Amino acid sequence: MIQIELKIHLLNSIRRSRSLIIGDLQALNRDQASTSPGGKARPAVHFVSECGYVNGMIADFCQSGEIHRLSLEEKRNHLASFDTVEKAINYLSRETDRLLEAVEHADLSNLSEACSPLGRMMSRLEVLELPAMHMMYHDGQLNYIQSLHGDEEIHWGKE
Repeated sequence: MIQIELKIHLLNSIRRSRSLIIGDLQALNRDQASTSPGGKARPAVHFVSECGYVNGMIADFCQSGEIHRLSLEEKRNHLASFDTVEKAINYLSRETDRLLEAVEHADLSNLSEACSPLGRMMSRLEVLELPAMHMMYHDGQLNYIQSLHGDEEIHWGKE
């Protein structure tokens, strides 16, 4: 019973985080979403595409127990291809759907087992919690970009 409740919690956390980050990305205008704040920081669409990338990696881990990571150069090029709000949202949605499907069918009997799919030891539960936490981390960055442009509205009520 606890495993079923935990699975529902994980699925709901992933869905809600996706919804919130998409809403906040859509609240930015095209220029705010695709340009580098201050000329040095990554653009907002890059944060969202990175979330899609990580969600896809975790989906692969759920299905095979392995993660294939792109080199830093390959990752930069891959994420740069999602240069509009629409492309970033489509990528995030597609990879998150894969993740949700993988979590739905995941065996949760070994959640305390240690693994290191991302280069550091963590439990399987920590791996499954990572996508929602990662999306919320980057959603906070989107909220900050909104505030830098004078947008004080909380966009979370529009999901």
